[in-house]
Amino acid sequence: MNMKITGFFMSVVMMGLFSCGSEDVNAQNQLVTQLEWKALIGKTHNPQIVDVRTSEEFNEGHLEDAVNIDFYENDFMEQMSVLDKDRPVFIYCQSGGRSGKASDKLFEAGFKQLYDLQGGYSHWEE
Repeated sequence: MNMKITGFFMSVVMMGLFSCGSEDVNAQNQLVTQLEWKALIGKTHNPQIVDVRTSEEFNEGHLEDAVNIDFYENDFMEQMSVLDKDRPVFIYCQSGGRSGKASDKLFEAGFKQLYDLQGGYSHWEE
């Protein structure tokens, strides 16, 4: 085998052995479009959909099957702990700011698959 090719393969193997550590390579925290969101939810059995807006905003309208856990509440992370960290969580707010912060917090807390709706509820179209 060519020495350049052998060296390349050895580099790839070494990077794989030493770069992964204990991180879960399947974990993901993604910003997704409405089209991607619908496709992912369609492929997910019993999706966990979380609206992180205030209860007032939620009561004015929300996505089907969403639960309301207000990002501004002091016990936000405690309320989120009832969700299954190993199942996908679909999260949104009004325009994307709160849900982005919330999904980052959840990812740091060990949630494995987070999908944040780009543009939030204000950009949702039926």
